[in-house]
Amino acid sequence: MGWDISYHPLGENDVSELYFAALDNPQAAQQLAAQAGLGEEDAAHLALRLDEARSLPPDAPFNSGHAFYVAIVSGFLRPHHYIRGGAFSFLADDPVMARYIGDWRTLVPPAYRQGEFDNVLTHNYCAGVYLPYASLQALRRDADSDPHVRAMLEQRFSDGRLAVFWQAVDAALVQGMGLMEASEVVEPNPLDLNASRSRSHLLNCQPDGVVLYVEAAMEQLADALASAPPQPAATRLSPLSPRALLVLFMRPTSFFASHGWLRLQPEALAVAWLCGISYAMARVDKYLGQAVAGKASALASWLAESWGRYWLLLLAVGALNGVILRWLGGWWFRRRLRWCGAGEVPVAETRLVYVYQDLVQSLPLLLLALCQTALYAGPAAAHQASTGWGVLMLLFTLWSCVVSYRAACSFAVNQRRARWWFLQLPLASYALLMAGAALA
Repeated sequence: MGWDISYHPLGENDVSELYFAALDNPQAAQQLAAQAGLGEEDAAHLALRLDEARSLPPDAPFNSGHAFYVAIVSGFLRPHHYIRGGAFSFLADDPVMARYIGDWRTLVPPAYRQGEFDNVLTHNYCAGVYLPYASLQALRRDADSDPHVRAMLEQRFSDGRLAVFWQAVDAALVQGMGLMEASEVVEPNPLDLNASRSRSHLLNCQPDGVVLYVEAAMEQLADALASAPPQPAATRLSPLSPRALLVLFMRPTSFFASHGWLRLQPEALAVAWLCGISYAMARVDKYLGQAVAGKASALASWLAESWGRYWLLLLAVGALNGVILRWLGGWWFRRRLRWCGAGEVPVAETRLVYVYQDLVQSLPLLLLALCQTALYAGPAAAHQASTGWGVLMLLFTLWSCVVSYRAACSFAVNQRRARWWFLQLPLASYALLMAGAALA
């Protein structure tokens, strides 16, 4: 079992004046639920947890007993943060880091100070360190000025988790509170977030740390699949299978976690052809617009009434477009990756990733054209009736920017730069194009 760590803002007086006072007050659950704006179900859940806390045996260790329930009750009342494996307790053996850790015994009422106290995590399902407000201030300051403190934090909160830890610290500082650590209050399921559990109020758990956990789990799963013995070709998952395409559209980070499977033939050629066809459609639709407007050229007249000629032209031009798109679009995608710090990435790999991420806006256009072929007598009639689909296709185009950014992040890039080149700048460009079209 791993460590599902959560961090909860907690004032030094909250243990006595909020938690232990609630244990002595039969109406506390109702009052606290009303203050926090909890619904009926969550209020009942809070009342159940307080009843469990009241039934703890007197000799229960504090960290796995009352301190654990302090975190649970606090989680109903305030937003908290989750960090997989990111326990400050694991730094307690370092004398420099230990100086930031407070003493739980000083926070409880005198009647409870005779029990067993551990100021760090000792096992799952218990509370860990308490970092008082003054310690958080010192930690924030020392992390900038003391190389040892900075190195210890970066080592323990690696892979993006330090940013989430600072979010938790800053949230507590803003409220003038300290920060407590607990284990297994929140238990996300990285493969099915709907199956995640919390002994507190799950919606109060901030999502950033959970997202990191999900992405790390997906990367580990992809690495395991990539290192597994090759499967027979008949059972190997195709990137163009319905299940894989659903992952591409809904969870692009998982789809691009490994690039090796994108090399499967003939899928690698087919996807470039499909994208080339969609780009050919945009050009052909201009000619159809001329036919609908009564300004038909010879090519528009030739295409307007025959689906056979329409698709014959698209298939032929799409093949040529696919070659150009794979080369030119792949070059531009690779150039932006280098601007984002990816260094010398393989040309063939970037071309593959590029055409697959482009499929998010190309495939819906192809499916729409196939539906129109079945519903309308000819391309001209379909074009005349297709105006209502523009908004839906625009949404896929905008979503393709997000997918492009996720695809870029599957390389070793600076995420801030990648967000600009692959997400913010393309979205701004589309916004300007739409504004220009609206004003024209």
